[in-house]
Amino acid sequence: MLLIVIFALGTYYKWYFGIIFVIATFLFTLVAKMFVSNDLERYLLKIIDSLVNREANYRKNNDIMRAEATADVKRRLEYLFADIEGKKLSVEEIIK
Repeated sequence: MLLIVIFALGTYYKWYFGIIFVIATFLFTLVAKMFVSNDLERYLLKIIDSLVNREANYRKNNDIMRAEATADVKRRLEYLFADIEGKKLSVEEIIK
């Protein structure tokens, strides 16, 4: 959808601007994919770290029910992380 809008705006000014914008967007996407990690382990660690902080905040505010639910989710994600650590699996492979 974004490429269609870029192409339309580019062709509004000059016909070749639309083609240049589409090619530039495609090249930018290819370069961005090289630098952005698709490592599932890293994202799981960030989520677990966020859950640790959230659980601490809930306990500090005496919200025991939410703290226990957060601890349960954190525990499940830690088990999942232990299972996939070092295997370089994709999300589709984990769902199977």
